[in-house]
Amino acid sequence: MNQDLMEKCRTLADYAYFVGQVKNYMGQMELKEAILQAMDECIREGRMAEFLKSRRDEVMNSLLTEYDEEKTLAANREEAFKEGIEKGIEKGIEKGLFTGICAFIQDYLEDGKTKEEIIVKLIKRFSLSREEAELYYEQITESKQA
Repeated sequence: MNQDLMEKCRTLADYAYFVGQVKNYMGQMELKEAILQAMDECIREGRMAEFLKSRRDEVMNSLLTEYDEEKTLAANREEAFKEGIEKGIEKGIEKGLFTGICAFIQDYLEDGKTKEEIIVKLIKRFSLSREEAELYYEQITESKQA
């Protein structure tokens, strides 16, 4: 990225070239093959040739590990994103359900229905347990009084 620095440091420029070639080849072949192809090309061109010849396996293992970690991190980010979306949807549904139950209870209270009649209707209409229906009733009637 820094051309001036690359011109002053041949090793850095050669390394950047090598990594760039690996990335280029990754679009055409498997990672291991891309690394081998880039190594062979750099050796032919005299870029880090001695280093790559003497530490071929070490370079291969290092890059395979690095790219595997990147892939794992990307997968983890994607999974976390999906989980966040699912939780957001659940929260939205809960909020919508609460809003619907609140309106339902208020309508029935305005119609003069008793607590027991409202709870029975909540259980039936919203598939709630008795405890859930009573909890909603208490929350909504208490907040209305406040």
